[in-house]
Amino acid sequence: MIKLEKPQILFEKSKIYRNNAASGAINSNGKKEVLVLVEGGPEQIKAEEKEQLLKILGACKLKEEDVLMHGVYDAQVRKAAGVTKVIVFGEVHFSGNMQLPKVRLVIVDGLSVIKTEALSKISKNDAAKKALWLELKKMFGI
Repeated sequence: MIKLEKPQILFEKSKIYRNNAASGAINSNGKKEVLVLVEGGPEQIKAEEKEQLLKILGACKLKEEDVLMHGVYDAQVRKAAGVTKVIVFGEVHFSGNMQLPKVRLVIVDGLSVIKTEALSKISKNDAAKKALWLELKKMFGI
């Protein structure tokens, strides 16, 4: 049993640890579990595309700060961050240049991966949004 020298700290609101594990975003080590790969990189995302991305993340009970965003897959970053889920928007180089099926949850190197259209295309395509949502529900157990 751990001795707690100041038990009143348990009741101080500012000291309460917020655990995002329920949303599947941050693992028990405090590392991010979700990697979002965006065609052209996150710095190239236009305002309307970012709005669409935030809606998608919100539907999965995630916030922008809960995920890692990159334009290229990096296995070392993935391992260091503790990533277990990857969402690929558009044509992004992924693990050995493997061809991923579009809008289907697959397991690659122990990762749950979904590849879909680029953000610029998905925001205008209701069928693509619906297909993505069905796969995201499987990935996040929603």
